[in-house]
Amino acid sequence: MRLAVLRSWDEALPFLAAWESLLADSPDHTICSHPEWLRSWQEAFCPQAAIFLVLFIEEETLLGAVAFYEERRGGFRVWRFLGDGTTDSDGLDVLYAAEQRESVLARIGDWLVAQRSQWDLLELNTIPADSPTVPVLRRSMEVMGMASRETRQPHLHVTLPQSYAEFEAGLSAKMRKRVRQARRLFTKTTVRRVSDADLPESLEALFGLHTFSWSARDREGAFGEAGRRKFYQLLSRRLLQRGALNFWLLEEDGKPIAAHYGAGHATTHTFMQAGFDPTRSKDSPGVALQSFVMERLIAAGYKRFDFMAGDDAYKMRWGSTADEYMDLRFAHSTQAKLRWIFAPSLVSVLRRFLSSVIKRTPRSEH
Repeated sequence: MRLAVLRSWDEALPFLAAWESLLADSPDHTICSHPEWLRSWQEAFCPQAAIFLVLFIEEETLLGAVAFYEERRGGFRVWRFLGDGTTDSDGLDVLYAAEQRESVLARIGDWLVAQRSQWDLLELNTIPADSPTVPVLRRSMEVMGMASRETRQPHLHVTLPQSYAEFEAGLSAKMRKRVRQARRLFTKTTVRRVSDADLPESLEALFGLHTFSWSARDREGAFGEAGRRKFYQLLSRRLLQRGALNFWLLEEDGKPIAAHYGAGHATTHTFMQAGFDPTRSKDSPGVALQSFVMERLIAAGYKRFDFMAGDDAYKMRWGSTADEYMDLRFAHSTQAKLRWIFAPSLVSVLRRFLSSVIKRTPRSEH
């Protein structure tokens, strides 16, 4: 098996179709591992960054792929998964053909160790906690005496049943009542799935509704950053071409009042962003649209609704279950170990200690 490191997307063009096919055969990986996702992210957020597209090839057959980029942070060279660093991507991992899993993972571990003179810190975030990549990387780095730090973050998803009625019945009584009320209020509205013809104005509607709903809470929202707007513009067109864009608007008299944006891979829908008109918040247009989307996803055969990282309360109200992502850091130089491994670990220990002291301190009643 040959390992090839490509430094640009132009070099990778002959392999993109095979990369997509590899992902299509890997339902446990996320849409965030799609090459067009990674390409769009880089073009939007760090077009000048050094990238490393690592491909595993045998007799012209692509058996594995993973992409990294270099970030400069406080004078240190940090290697990360391409797509990581803006909260737009998660579930990032090494992609491999099932029968070549051990070979591909062993090779990527060896390659990263061999490249250690080129990086000071290896930071690999949002790997699924049960991914076989985690123990392989851990062993590869420990053998070389590298310092490591591992943290976890929650990841929520909904397992979709066979019918919408069954899904709704599984909600709490309070949430079920709210959903039904919202659906009744918007029975005469239009739920429109965005197409190529109306994509530009639909994206502007998403940006506007998202910003409007967050500004009502005195917060900026996600689309105040030009890079994120560009990412969605680039990604949307590419997902549409592949039938993977799940983007709906709730419209009343031709005016968008709520938006739901996500992407599909295998039988998983990844929910990315939403927005609604806050002047209609008492009617819960966002809840209504979310339920309409759930209904359509179930009818289309989707089995999983992925809320991405984070344990926000609204996610739990939709009947979510939790698993975890792993964030891994490895450092080999003394300075990098002190700055990125030992110092954060010490801060974490001190915070836990102070928290326990505060909890144990008796307080007088008033």
